[in-house]
Amino acid sequence: MMVPVTDLAKDNIPTRKQRVVVLGSTGSIGTNTLDVVSQLPDRFEIVGLCARSKRAELFRQAEQFRPQWVALTEDRDTSTEGLPRGTELLHDPEEVAKR
Repeated sequence: MMVPVTDLAKDNIPTRKQRVVVLGSTGSIGTNTLDVVSQLPDRFEIVGLCARSKRAELFRQAEQFRPQWVALTEDRDTSTEGLPRGTELLHDPEEVAKR
């Protein structure tokens, strides 16, 4: 990643957080990714989480990371109960692709 010199702190870490979307956030690779991100909160910001159908787990992740949106691609239930305020619920994969 190329970062302008003005965007680097003295230890060469970018001063702006990297915005991250995790596709498959409830799977093993997704949960491992979120574990890493949780250890580096000054470097990464989760802006979106996507899962196929594990609604309860996805909503727990949303509570922890407070993304702008979450997506459930195989669950058409539009209930947002349990989702943090301000987090948008998407269902259509094309909506996710536009983000």
